[in-house]
Amino acid sequence: MISLSGLDVKYLVRELKELENTIVEKVYQTGEKEVMLALHSSGAGKKLLKIVAGQAAYLAKEKGETKETPTSFSMALRKYLRQARVVEVVQAELERIIEVKFSNDYRLILELFSKGNVILIDKDGKITVILERQEWKHRTLEKGRVYIYPPPTINPFKLSEEEFRTRYNESDKESAVKVLATDFALGGKYAEEVCALAKIDKRVRRIDTIKVWKSIQSLESKKLRPHMIAKGLKQQEIVPIDMVSEPDIAKQYFNTISEALESYEKNFGEEVVEKQEEKEKLEELAKLQLEQIAQLKKETEDFKKIGDMIYAEYGEIDALIKEVREKKWKVQDKRILEMKKAEGKIIIEL
Repeated sequence: MISLSGLDVKYLVRELKELENTIVEKVYQTGEKEVMLALHSSGAGKKLLKIVAGQAAYLAKEKGETKETPTSFSMALRKYLRQARVVEVVQAELERIIEVKFSNDYRLILELFSKGNVILIDKDGKITVILERQEWKHRTLEKGRVYIYPPPTINPFKLSEEEFRTRYNESDKESAVKVLATDFALGGKYAEEVCALAKIDKRVRRIDTIKVWKSIQSLESKKLRPHMIAKGLKQQEIVPIDMVSEPDIAKQYFNTISEALESYEKNFGEEVVEKQEEKEKLEELAKLQLEQIAQLKKETEDFKKIGDMIYAEYGEIDALIKEVREKKWKVQDKRILEMKKAEGKIIIEL
């Protein structure tokens, strides 16, 4: 599952700006939480905006599979957005929310956190079309209601050095990296990077706030160098910029963040992982069944040998059984290993 931070989204919006001035031609629903906008520009040609609610939005190269019958959601979006021009693509502060503004005063809200959602609101902020009704502690998302943003997080890029120092000193966190990650909404990845850029010990609490504040501000204008690094055998992380705090490991670079996201979805997305897990389960089941078949074959061979021996010695076995019965189980014979009168069984050696 792709997990983008607010700063990741900030970098991503830089790329999505190329959608501005394109015209919406079609809207598809490619999955339960996936939506595709096909857009066109006389100068730039066709563009595809893939939205994976709760995860990411990116410029796709391929449309992929769509629902055989258009969903009510995609049809509703077509109704309001067809031939509408994209005026602006922006991020809501440093939230994991992207807003696509259109020439007809509608706005498409892409929520890329938690369960995720895709919401169309009108000029008055009322929800016109919504992918999924949701109820939260501070807001309810449903058609007809005014769209309410989630409780805001701090945007460190809008803080002065003095405001940053005051907020930092007020934090109750025990280390610099934890203060930056949580109180300043940078997340672990970028909190580590800020500490590395400022050349401070991330574990300490007392820091040079001017150096750290400047390091934070420098992130905003970093050149995009999107790449993917391994976080485990089956886990990859997308990083939009080169970072001094990154481990010295192999990186796979891409031309755009969108390309990295599309590659991630094809190779490590939920659907791919589910198919891989199902494949591994079937392979394990097949292995178990082959072992069981091999065991059954061995048992079959053993029973066949026993059957052949019984058949070859049937006369002697039958005579011995008759003798046991006639002498009421009082028989002495070296071929008899054990007699179980109560069960009516004798065990003999052939």
